Amino acid sequence: MGSNYTCLKANAVEKHLENLTQLTFEVTDACNLKCKYCGYGEYYDDYDKREDKLLTIGQAIPVLEYVSEKWRSTYYSSYKKNTYISFYGGEPLLNMKFIKDAVDWIGRMNIPHFHFVFTMTTNAILLKKNIDFLVEHDFKILVSLDGDRYNNSYRVDKRDENSFDKIMDNLTYVKETYPDFFAKNINFNSVLHDRNSHDSIVRFFRETFDKLPTIAEINPMNIKSDRIQEFSKVFKSRKESISQSDNKKDLQRELFMDDPQINGLCTYIHWHSGNVFKTYNDLLTLEENKQWIPTGTCLPFEKKMFVTVNGKILPCERISHEYALGRIENGKVSLDFEAIAKKYNVWYERYIPQCSDCYAVHTCKQCMFYNPYLNTTCKCPYVMNRDEFEKYKEAHYAFLAANPHLYREIMEKVVIHGVVDKIEAVFL
Repeated sequence: MGSNYTCLKANAVEKHLENLTQLTFEVTDACNLKCKYCGYGEYYDDYDKREDKLLTIGQAIPVLEYVSEKWRSTYYSSYKKNTYISFYGGEPLLNMKFIKDAVDWIGRMNIPHFHFVFTMTTNAILLKKNIDFLVEHDFKILVSLDGDRYNNSYRVDKRDENSFDKIMDNLTYVKETYPDFFAKNINFNSVLHDRNSHDSIVRFFRETFDKLPTIAEINPMNIKSDRIQEFSKVFKSRKESISQSDNKKDLQRELFMDDPQINGLCTYIHWHSGNVFKTYNDLLTLEENKQWIPTGTCLPFEKKMFVTVNGKILPCERISHEYALGRIENGKVSLDFEAIAKKYNVWYERYIPQCSDCYAVHTCKQCMFYNPYLNTTCKCPYVMNRDEFEKYKEAHYAFLAANPHLYREIMEKVVIHGVVDKIEAVFL
């Protein structure tokens, strides 16, 4: 069970920012599609109003100057690591001027030992038009596509027409014109729903592009109360989809860490084997003296910073805009590390009674920002008592006994080589 909880300190927040791995810009809130399940679409209401705004380089320069100063600080502890500059939307290719200006500005930044990698998530409608620039600057591109024409039928344009043919035309052009770039720099993300499945998605991408996409669920949080019933008909869980496969074993083998059951087993082995340590401080600290922070939420700026088209600064693009930690005001970045730490600690306090009694506290993956009642009360749906944890443990043992090869694969491919997050595989 959880014990020895520690508060988040302001200097820890600042240190994470000084070692920031990914800076993501919401290039525009405009889009040339209106996908039914879009996180900024008809099911949700937890984001800033979409007004077809375009981010300008003038708005972004204060952020770039601010983080570059942090990167030059003495607290920066990495050497020659990849630092990702990411472009997000809406549809980012609708604001190509900003992307070109940002790439040019970053190219003139003089920060020793840094290697900047440009990444983008796009629907590929405008890919052919802009591909020369993207190839020239070695962009890592994640294309959103849900499979074949029927699988993709929720991804429609403003006239409610399936975007599949336009996307395929662009992808075919890139594949034929820049085959090496296509092979190395373009990956795919598919959203799971009631019109596709793991089987149909994997089969399409293997046969068409010889690639394996990442497969994500539709975000089930913050659904409008009057759309819950409709949403439930569209939503499909990864676990459900894989369990319904006629080739479940083969599918799990191919998905590996993208399979929820294997991913869960990996997490269990990592945290409960008794001899895995994240840092040398963990190795030297007695188990009873170790300190933990509640929930599985990423610490602020531990992985990324997200800047919205309205100038809000968030720790991630996947959470509600109401949880902004700072903003760009009058051409300056406004971030108060003391206030951020205090805000997080207030949220943590609401979880501590549950975490203290939870037997799965050290394998928690629950992001507190997905709790719609975070600012009032927090009831975690994943708390485990002793009996529930024993069943959780037995399920992992039974799965491992039925698949003994997985232990070696997990130890060699994940724990030893450290690819748990698969960050580079999905281009963040």
